[in-house]
Amino acid sequence: MNVPFFRRAEADLHRWLDEHPEVREDADFTTRLATTYPSLYRLFYRLYGGHGEASELFSQLLLLLRERWQERDTRLREIDRERLLRGSWYRDGSLVGMQLYVDRFAGTLEGIREELDYFQDLGVNMLHLMPLLQTPDEHNDGGYAVSDYGAVESSLGTMEDLRSLSRTMHSRDMVLVLDYVLNHTSDEHRWAQAALAGDEVRQDYYFMYADRVIPDMYESALPEVFPETAPGNFTWRPEIGRWVMTVFHSYQWDLNYSNPRVLLEMTGILLDLANQGVDILRLDAVPYLWKRIGTGSQNLPEAHVLVRLLNACARVAAPGTAFIAEAIVQPREIARYFGEDEWAGRECELAYNASLMVLLWDALATHRTSLLRRGLRELPQPPMDSAWLNYLRCHDDIGLGYDEDHIRSQGWDPAMHRDFIVRYYTGDYPGSPARGARFMYNPKNGDARISGTAASLAGIEAALEADEADLLERAIARHLAL
Repeated sequence: MNVPFFRRAEADLHRWLDEHPEVREDADFTTRLATTYPSLYRLFYRLYGGHGEASELFSQLLLLLRERWQERDTRLREIDRERLLRGSWYRDGSLVGMQLYVDRFAGTLEGIREELDYFQDLGVNMLHLMPLLQTPDEHNDGGYAVSDYGAVESSLGTMEDLRSLSRTMHSRDMVLVLDYVLNHTSDEHRWAQAALAGDEVRQDYYFMYADRVIPDMYESALPEVFPETAPGNFTWRPEIGRWVMTVFHSYQWDLNYSNPRVLLEMTGILLDLANQGVDILRLDAVPYLWKRIGTGSQNLPEAHVLVRLLNACARVAAPGTAFIAEAIVQPREIARYFGEDEWAGRECELAYNASLMVLLWDALATHRTSLLRRGLRELPQPPMDSAWLNYLRCHDDIGLGYDEDHIRSQGWDPAMHRDFIVRYYTGDYPGSPARGARFMYNPKNGDARISGTAASLAGIEAALEADEADLLERAIARHLAL
């Protein structure tokens, strides 16, 4: 960062504080704002400097941060202070997590709170609750099509129940993780409904077009996420006569982050979730956040700038909060979400170590660790203040994004090896104890993924079905080995 820029940003901050003298009264907030201001200024204007109202919207963003900080309760502020003093609290190796669906595990949020003794007996001190905000009854993608970010799904409880759970967890030194679905909303979200009703302001929150000219320009380079069930990346809405970008499913409308008003809205929602007592936010589908014609619209530089900007906002208004990058791509591409160069460690504090997860299951199937060991040797090291989040399984499928040169180095053909792994973990290979399911098979190229719990893939499900103690003992041993 050059000196002239720093001085320009400093002068701009002092001018803004003079215009809003009430902000200076909060010394903690003003100190963090002053420390982070050059980054906020630089990142915001990198994305939105060409917007006609950039200066006014940047001021609105700063006021939003002040407002959310004022709303943050005393308990959470104390946690913020303690974590700032500790530094990198999320990477000291003490966190042991479990991911679960509230309804399937305990019925409600209150039910989860009543089971905290059980989790602690297991040594679990971090709970990742699968999406629990309000979604439509039918088209909800398992919680990833949010219709109201300000409400918990009524069958699971209320926002007060979420806050109560957070308070109890914090009293036990436990950490709460929640998904933040920020690439898209449900088509039943109030913004989408307003857009369908003809509200041009809300239409600009999404990608909506009257004909196929621009959609076809996007489609020329956009891959299909779900070619079997949701082919194409645009959906025709006859009630408004528009094509809407829907990269995942037809009812999930992609947000247009080139519109700075979308950034403001989604920053406010992020900080609202942090103010419920959520410690770590899993940023869903981060590679897809920025769209550009002529590209695959994944992992674009602007997506990284956007996440850095969100992180800078959180450091000012909810400094005890951390981000997990949900980016299921090649290891070196995932590592970029930690931040690079001067932004190292200032984008997402954590990222899923998807490569380790895949290679562990590969070693179990092949009875060989050479591919695992090579993958670990070449795994990018996270920068200071960030860390890989190692995991065995999650709700997502297992995508076999191997480095093909690594597979060839073992004397294996990449396509044949992928086919073997899929067959092994779907129980379609002699001697396999697994009971996974083939997922998202693409007949065009033969690509497929694997879906299944750790218990199903390790053979516990099959052993229980067979009611054989010896099989169960071996399956549990496989599970524990992982």
